Amino acid sequence: MVCAPVLLHGDVTLAGYLLDTTVAFHLAGSDYLLEHARNFARLPESSFRTTMENYFGLSYPGGGQTLLGGGSRLVGTPAIWLYQPLMALLLAFCAAPLYYLARTASMGRPAAAVAAVVASAPALVYAYAQMGAIKELAVLPFVLLLGPVLLLMPRWLERGPRGAVLPALVGAAGVGAIGLAFLPWLGMTLLVAGLLLVIGSRSRRVDLRSLGVWLAAFAVALVVFALPTFGALGDSLTLAKSLSTSNAVAVSDPGNLVRPLQRAQLAGIWIGGSHRVDPAQHFALTYALIGIMFAAAALGIASLVRRRSWALAGFVVVMATVWVALTLRGTAWTDAKLLVITSPIVVLLAALGADSLRRSGRRIEAVALAVPLVLGVLWSNALAYHETNLAPTERLEELLSIGEERAAQGPTLVPDFDEFALYALADMAPAGPGFSSRPVSLATLRDGSVTGYGHSYDLDSLDPEAVQGYATIVARRRPDASRPPANFRLAERGDYYDVWRRVRDLEVTAHVPAGEGLQAAGFVPCERLAALGRRARASDASLWYSPRPLVSAFEGQSIRRRPAGWGETVDGIGLATPGIAHKRFSVLASGVYDVWFKGDFARRLDVTIDGRRIGSIAGQSGNEGNYARPLRARLTAGLHMLTLERPGGSLKPGDAAPTVLRAVVFAPADAGVPVARQIGPDGWRRLCDRPVDWVEVARRR
Repeated sequence: MVCAPVLLHGDVTLAGYLLDTTVAFHLAGSDYLLEHARNFARLPESSFRTTMENYFGLSYPGGGQTLLGGGSRLVGTPAIWLYQPLMALLLAFCAAPLYYLARTASMGRPAAAVAAVVASAPALVYAYAQMGAIKELAVLPFVLLLGPVLLLMPRWLERGPRGAVLPALVGAAGVGAIGLAFLPWLGMTLLVAGLLLVIGSRSRRVDLRSLGVWLAAFAVALVVFALPTFGALGDSLTLAKSLSTSNAVAVSDPGNLVRPLQRAQLAGIWIGGSHRVDPAQHFALTYALIGIMFAAAALGIASLVRRRSWALAGFVVVMATVWVALTLRGTAWTDAKLLVITSPIVVLLAALGADSLRRSGRRIEAVALAVPLVLGVLWSNALAYHETNLAPTERLEELLSIGEERAAQGPTLVPDFDEFALYALADMAPAGPGFSSRPVSLATLRDGSVTGYGHSYDLDSLDPEAVQGYATIVARRRPDASRPPANFRLAERGDYYDVWRRVRDLEVTAHVPAGEGLQAAGFVPCERLAALGRRARASDASLWYSPRPLVSAFEGQSIRRRPAGWGETVDGIGLATPGIAHKRFSVLASGVYDVWFKGDFARRLDVTIDGRRIGSIAGQSGNEGNYARPLRARLTAGLHMLTLERPGGSLKPGDAAPTVLRAVVFAPADAGVPVARQIGPDGWRRLCDRPVDWVEVARRR
């Protein structure tokens, strides 16, 4: 179920792309922690180093990440393509303890199997699996495994110190997953077990000495098994603080959750496609099914009390107590995590409630209660599957290839925001102005304004001295992207990325950009060119320039002949429904053009010019400034008609993910790689009326 988007896509990919960009941090950590643990002193100053220090240097849980990294080494596959299988495996691990709990409550094997599968993937858990929430899913199997531990506690106690080994192993596994944040569940489980022992032993004395020996053996085994996780006491105490703050990087606002999650989402039903917002189309039905789920769960609790299943009821108390206690002091982030971890027990209780009707002879009522609840969970997950955004495999594969082939060629400037570069280019010490962790030199643009998280920046907007501080530049291929300065040479050109390397024999002393907006090219005023010429002559230098053609382009919002469902967004138009749009455009000269589409594209978008189909784009999402691979068309000078068609939906994964068109650019295909050319200081007049990317003053060393 969790792997369905990847399996049915037909190609290796990653679900939930761009929904939670910390997936990139988990991937980077999965490789680094396995080889270097939490030692970051060897890393050069970069966004990668600061990110690793901010997360894993502050005792951020690393159990799931190291599991992912170890699996990657064993099968010889990049961790990014194992991420979704790991999510599926972690949820599969949840089914076994849930099945055991259901069977303990006298549920038949087929019904218990169905209940375990459904309860292991309620809507909120499934949504978190699709967005790659490795911490929550890594600990969930061990939290649920505390249920069987509690039920089997009398047997563990009868075996003496040896009986403490397996419960301690479960506790250590939970600590390994999320550190000391696992202790509330473990501590409450032991407390309830002790209470049940005292209550159940009223007719005979409790052997306190044997109990003390058992607890001592449990504590020793727990510390020994979890020793690699505990580490230094100071770090462990820092991690324990995450119960209320998640970690030092977390904030109290909901971030990419859009708004705090609703407690009603505990019910495991959310018929809206996204767990982050209200289910607009099926709001009433969603809450009706949620009400039924909670009613069925209440029946389940009543059946446990009626049948005196105190141990299983005690585990319900454990889960409820930890949820309430930690929610009272939590943030929007930690509250959401607690909802995810607690949700499977609510669904299991509902299954027990329906089964209690069956055992009382009300089979029809039991079926009538169970079927809509099962269908509600599955329907919720189906919509989430349909809306999940799939990672652009080809582009990320190219980025991984660059990182592998050019390891140790850093430090590397990445002007385009994409946090997966921190994983793919880890050995190149990547840094970028749009990353949350950016060097001081990249925190301010050349005009003095401050760079912001999540934004992509053109090289010409950065401080020229900051750009010169990098040996390598890895930049997205974009028609509006400026060429790096003259002392950079193209080392590699792919379908999606250009790799530029700085040369040592040329020093740039002045840089004047010309283009802006969708135009990489522009005109430098003659007065400014003359001043550059004088500066070059005075320093025995030359003028360098990068000739670029002007392009034909328009913003997405300028498309007026479009369907009603293609409404305006902040910076484009959202293609929310099937439909056809038309837009007239013109080019200045006849020739072959690359047609670039700026935006995010999930479902296929068919492109026609003057009635002739030139191709389609699909499954090419990215961050700010993202362009799909260009289509190619032969055009004559003058007016043309562009037609865009978004076909109807299908059951393909990600088919309902957002598609946004921000701009269209027609660039001459024969322009090739932007070059840097040299002229003498007195040649500035030749550039007065010529479109250029930039003009520089540079001298040989």
